[in-house]
Amino acid sequence: MLGGLRYNTAQYGSPIPILWGTSRVSLNVLDGYGFQSKGSGSGKGGVGGGGKGKSGGKQYSVNVALGFCVGPININPNNSLWVNAGISNTNRVPINWYAGTDGQPPDPVFASSSTNTPVIGYSGLFYGTGTPLQLGNSPVLPNLSAELNGFRTGSAGPSSVVSPDANPQWILYDMLYDPRIGIGFPGPHADLSVYGNYCQAALFGFSLLCDRQQPLSSWVEELMLLTSSALFWSSGRLMVIPYCTQQWDQNGTVFYPNLTPVVSLTDDDFLPWSTTANRSGGGKDPVLITRSDASQFTNWMSIEIMLRQYWYDPFVPPPQFDQASIELYGPRTSASVQAHEVCSTDVANGVLQEMLLRKHRLRNTFRFRVGWRYMLLEPMDIVALTDSVSGLANYPVRIIEVQEDDLGALTITAEELV
Repeated sequence: MLGGLRYNTAQYGSPIPILWGTSRVSLNVLDGYGFQSKGSGSGKGGVGGGGKGKSGGKQYSVNVALGFCVGPININPNNSLWVNAGISNTNRVPINWYAGTDGQPPDPVFASSSTNTPVIGYSGLFYGTGTPLQLGNSPVLPNLSAELNGFRTGSAGPSSVVSPDANPQWILYDMLYDPRIGIGFPGPHADLSVYGNYCQAALFGFSLLCDRQQPLSSWVEELMLLTSSALFWSSGRLMVIPYCTQQWDQNGTVFYPNLTPVVSLTDDDFLPWSTTANRSGGGKDPVLITRSDASQFTNWMSIEIMLRQYWYDPFVPPPQFDQASIELYGPRTSASVQAHEVCSTDVANGVLQEMLLRKHRLRNTFRFRVGWRYMLLEPMDIVALTDSVSGLANYPVRIIEVQEDDLGALTITAEELV
């Protein structure tokens, strides 16, 4: 009988998930004892959907502890709980929930009678216990997963579209500085205020479940990609600035993009390319312009999300596309974007629209050299270019890269402001 209990997931050494916003989290079996089978006759069905015991059948039960994710988390009794192929609510299934506070005591039933010692309370872990968990007439632990409200739930704004989600600003902030889950990022606090205001106004609410081990930079790059933003250093601070040039007035806030050039550069400011430190400048024009082929631009994009309406199953909403470009050059698709932190089609459409605009409309890049007196210029700054050779007249561009050579001259790469 002891070898008869079957279960799905009990991985030693697996990463403990971290959840921001609201999403579906699967269990990992932590501990168990007291597996029992009781005699014949009819009995109640189990939590896993096992039918009532028939004449001559057996009823199975076990005391079990089930881990979910990093706490503390407050369980919502109306949240969904998936049991095998069925769905219920967390308040309708006989499981004792423990929020995951630091130093939380062990389950009292485990503490008083568990044969596995020492009995621990899994400090800092949101978990549940069945004491006992009724399995019905099948000796199999049910495949359980729960809808949980993780860190920063509700921080994405009052709109019903994003109310269960988290603002990416606070996801990034917690990754860097939270004493429980952060990496202990050194130095002064990152300046994320503009980024947070933009995400709220643009309805970018995410529910991110970090359920695999990868470098923090990979998670951050994913956030930057989905929000069409750039992360960079500025005077010892970590800055995040969106590429968006559109004004947003919704979801309880207003976002005004700063499109004012910080400086106007003219013919008198540009340095020649034929210096000793930069012999590979590639031309005599002070401003080198590279124009991409519009026929090769992506004009059709799709995204895979975990749709909350469909119980967080993978879902691909209708794609975003540019019909005029398709009629001229035919469809130019890219690989589907995997964005499992997006749980709403409205958010998915906004994410795709911003990404498609950058891929489809960004045609011109600019390279030029200036002296060291412009050393305070940095990525995401907007400058105005006036160049008599190329015909630019107070033309606004956005800096994306600054390189300094051994003579103190700055080679700047910029993109047009689309």
